[in-house]
Amino acid sequence: MKKALVTGGAKRLGKYISLFLSKNGYDVAITFNTSTSNVASMKRQIEANGAAFASYKINLESYKEIEKLFKNYKHEWKEIDLLVNNAGVFPKSDIKSVTAKEWDNAFAVNLKSVFFLTQKFSSIMNNGGNVINISSIGGFEVWDQRILYNTSKAAQIALTRSLARDLAPKIRVNSIAPGTIEMEDENNLTEILSKSKIPLKRHGTPDDIFETIKFIINNKFLTGVTIPVEGGKLLT
Repeated sequence: MKKALVTGGAKRLGKYISLFLSKNGYDVAITFNTSTSNVASMKRQIEANGAAFASYKINLESYKEIEKLFKNYKHEWKEIDLLVNNAGVFPKSDIKSVTAKEWDNAFAVNLKSVFFLTQKFSSIMNNGGNVINISSIGGFEVWDQRILYNTSKAAQIALTRSLARDLAPKIRVNSIAPGTIEMEDENNLTEILSKSKIPLKRHGTPDDIFETIKFIINNKFLTGVTIPVEGGKLLT
């Protein structure tokens, strides 16, 4: 079995990605912060798929906790084939109200953790391994009251390119930029884009993300690319 680590893997899209990987040849480790109640269910479901499971509680704002995560993972699993940097924050703020603390939080989770997790886990990644960053079309667009999110996700897309160049040819680094993704039993979206504003007239599903993950993993001549999965929203 190959081995994957999914950050923010206990809820929302991270949960679906973790379960998908466990059905497709990967033992799966996840990180979580506040989603403690979801971890037992994830363990049952992933092990039912015949995969090994591990979970690590971590605050991704903290570099020391990232170091501890890496040490614990390396001790337990020793190697990795796929790192999915999925965890992120979606702060609501505008230029008049942003505080230094809010800035630091958004960039620590959405950008700094992606860099340092990739830096550390690339040292034990098998040849031909993959890093997939879950970005957002918010890295291409500018949204009302989302200045920190838009800026940190745009930086994450640029970071993907830099990491891809530095880690080639052993490791490929790509990112996926989802639009609105509808998920069963995850109906706590605060802002849902009208389907009428999407050229393909529907929201995305986890399956759309899975197909893109499979494409990235299987296409061994692909690196440094961000793939929008958004039904054509960026065309409008």
